[in-house]
Amino acid sequence: MMADSVTAIVALLQMGVLELHPWGSRSASLGFPDRIVFDLDPDESLAWEELRQAALVVRTLLENLGLAPFLKTTGGKGLARGGAPSNPP
Repeated sequence: MMADSVTAIVALLQMGVLELHPWGSRSASLGFPDRIVFDLDPDESLAWEELRQAALVVRTLLENLGLAPFLKTTGGKGLARGGAPSNPP
């Protein structure tokens, strides 16, 4: 399916298959992202402990790249979203 019109995008929203996420850059420099977001949305059958372990792996990988990862919860399902500034501190 290709969303090539406003009607198509509205249809995707109504089907619950389109998610909106924040842009990775600030308005003053849209072409230069300064944040990376990892949205951890597991299947409902996945245990919370497995999600926690996955978040720890992502954190370790980002730290190994010299980034400073952070974790926050999202509203809908209360699941974790991890991110990091894209430039090392």
